[in-house]
Amino acid sequence: MKLILFRSTKDPATFAFTADTEGSNLPLAFAPWQKAGVGAIGIGLEGLATFGPVIEAVRRDGYFLAQGPAESVSGSAH
Repeated sequence: MKLILFRSTKDPATFAFTADTEGSNLPLAFAPWQKAGVGAIGIGLEGLATFGPVIEAVRRDGYFLAQGPAESVSGSAH
């Protein structure tokens, strides 16, 4: 499963994993969303996508939300 990491530009500490390449299924409450990374399960995204609850939530709900640091994420300025 390929997961895409998005970052909310409304709340930069909010991130989301989804398999939707455009992030169109992400909650509007945190929109707009910006791509912050791409990886396959077990590869990339610093291992976060291999965490069981992330995968379970993406399969069940279509996405997984996480809170992280508000600092710039590598590659997010593109």
